[in-house]
Amino acid sequence: LTNQNLTEKAMMLAKKCGAKVSFDLASIEIASNYKKTIIQLISKYVDVLFANAQETESLTGEGPSRGCDLLKDICETVV
Repeated sequence: LTNQNLTEKAMMLAKKCGAKVSFDLASIEIASNYKKTIIQLISKYVDVLFANAQETESLTGEGPSRGCDLLKDICETVV
């Protein structure tokens, strides 16, 4: 995510070609440091989001259950 333009371009091209886009939050630090960018990318391009309980809490500021519900509002599938 340090190169947001490249990440977004790859996701946009994948969607344009009809591919499903998945995204793994990967760490609490990434979820915390790039909240705004991640939320924007998820809502525009991501079909399947992978996040553990800590990453979900870091990204949403909510507990795992409520955080997952919030993410499901902007993403088709949250795992």
